[in-house]
Amino acid sequence: MSAPPLPVIDAGYLHRLDRHLGRQTVEELIADALLELADRRSRLATALDAVDAGERCYGIAHDLKALAGSVGLTALMAASDRVQRLAGGDDPAGEAGALRAAVDQLLARIDDALLALSSRRLTDSDDHIRRATAEQRHDR
Repeated sequence: MSAPPLPVIDAGYLHRLDRHLGRQTVEELIADALLELADRRSRLATALDAVDAGERCYGIAHDLKALAGSVGLTALMAASDRVQRLAGGDDPAGEAGALRAAVDQLLARIDDALLALSSRRLTDSDDHIRRATAEQRHDR
């Protein structure tokens, strides 16, 4: 029996960040993460075609794992770790098929993360607008 899938985003972690760092700082972290994720996705999509594919995949996965950890992207952290482990293997030719499959999974987790973070920003912005509007009505 396989383990249940990891959540795309750890909402509790983001909530704790929000509480400790403030909404504006968290929103800046998310905005930066969205840009970085898009960049790393583009680089990863072509990395397997390079002569030094293992090295490139390893570096990109390492960056993604750190980025994912900073904003609570649980599933992305796990997928990044898998690519990093496979890409750092001693037998790159023997693990090429496994690496390709892991990279495909990582690309899918990046897409999930982009969607989740974008949706969270819209939801949080909407909540912020609703609260501000309610406060203005109350002040009248």
